[in-house]
Amino acid sequence: MSGGSLRSARTQLWLRRIVQLLALALFLWLFRRTAAPAGEDYAAQAGVAWWFRVDPLAQASAALAGRSWTWLAWPALIFLGLALLAGRAFCGWLCPLGTLLDLWGRCTGWFRRLVWRGRTAPAWARLPRFAVLLAVLLAAAGGLQLVGLVDPFSLLTRGLAAADPAIRLGADAGSTALLGSPVEPASEWLYATTLPVLSPRAGMPALWWASLALLGLAAVLELVGRRGWCRWACPLGALYGLLGRWAPLLRLPGQTCAHCGDCRTSCDLGAFADDGRLRRADCTVCLRCVASCDRGIARVVLRLPRPSTAPPDPGRRAVLIGGAALAAAPLIAAATPLGRRDPPDDLLRPPGVAADEAGFLDRCVRCGACLAACPEGALHSDGFSAGLAGLLAPALVPRRGACAPDCTRCGEVCPTGAIPRLSVDAKAAQPIGLAVVDEQRCIPFVSEESCLVCEEHCPIADKAIRLRPGPHGEDVPHVRRGACIGCGWCEMVCPVEGVAAIRVLR
Repeated sequence: MSGGSLRSARTQLWLRRIVQLLALALFLWLFRRTAAPAGEDYAAQAGVAWWFRVDPLAQASAALAGRSWTWLAWPALIFLGLALLAGRAFCGWLCPLGTLLDLWGRCTGWFRRLVWRGRTAPAWARLPRFAVLLAVLLAAAGGLQLVGLVDPFSLLTRGLAAADPAIRLGADAGSTALLGSPVEPASEWLYATTLPVLSPRAGMPALWWASLALLGLAAVLELVGRRGWCRWACPLGALYGLLGRWAPLLRLPGQTCAHCGDCRTSCDLGAFADDGRLRRADCTVCLRCVASCDRGIARVVLRLPRPSTAPPDPGRRAVLIGGAALAAAPLIAAATPLGRRDPPDDLLRPPGVAADEAGFLDRCVRCGACLAACPEGALHSDGFSAGLAGLLAPALVPRRGACAPDCTRCGEVCPTGAIPRLSVDAKAAQPIGLAVVDEQRCIPFVSEESCLVCEEHCPIADKAIRLRPGPHGEDVPHVRRGACIGCGWCEMVCPVEGVAAIRVLR
């Protein structure tokens, strides 16, 4: 390979790395805009939700489950078209999780080389990602949204939404611990400097450990093989790979040279089979093989490819059978009481969805954007309160945080329209729930002590909570049904220990 051609190939490789870093920086910046501190001019920006709008898997899952299409999904159609042209190039150039895994892999490559000593996984190990893709789509068609558990954007967004407040709490604790110490001026300056970029969320979201565990799985697979998550588990990569099998942007030649294995060694995705043939569904057009080819044979061109198949593998049939079982499992679960059940009275959803619980669960892809966007920390991931169909769906937990009446962020960042975009007036017209006083726990009802906390903190101008004479002579709270919007401020501030004496119910 001539010196100029080699330099050109390496320049292209560095260009890809720069594009990767810029895409990651854009993702992080949009995530920070999503979690912007209260009071900023939010200007109805979608923030990190834009990444889910270009995600064809998330949009397809929402469309299948909700039996409807939304205009918010039009960017995904563009990226489907790009996949038909360039295959899995998105994974190699733009995916923010892929870029983080590349950086993590560079830091942990020594561990991988020490433990596995060059051993590679069998070819059939790549098939589970197609089973996961099939399971996600079949589950969505059956009314179960599982895409948020495995979609790369969801893994990253939910992981950051869980880690973000932990960093804030650590910074607060560290700054407090250093008060009065010799380094206090420096620590306070550092804290004040970083405060604008720290999470405004007051506490840790529910099930934060589950979000970090799912993201940690991708990090663990990186210790097994380079881009292990992308190779073996990522359903979005599987979708792009299926489309890319016949993409005109391809790497030539379609196999390694007989006398050289540099292409196979340099490939992050292990796209070359044991016999040297290139698996088109695995190639991310990362250009590493082109830059490593000293003879200048490897290149990326636009040309109609010839369909090719990977070499046969004795374990392929067993994995396909197992994958079919995995894909069918969500449909079986949906037919059981575990699949979907009526939500309990205290399970509250974000504004605007109370009247259509089933439609909300169908369209919600569990991306975590609304959790990150909520400035009061009121939205949390739910467990199995509504069955498997409600797993990780956002729920309003007033005891942890209330919904500000003038805030509409969750609807602004929702990428599928599961949480509708509402004006402040429209939000007030669609109550989240209704506050109910528990007379067996409320202080003025059970004792002669006075308590006005819920009435004082009610944010409704005309007060949804009024006071009236009680059984002991002290004023007791009374909820005005027509005025209460279910924001949860009364439940959040209730001074009764444990379960609040006033609760918001569906």
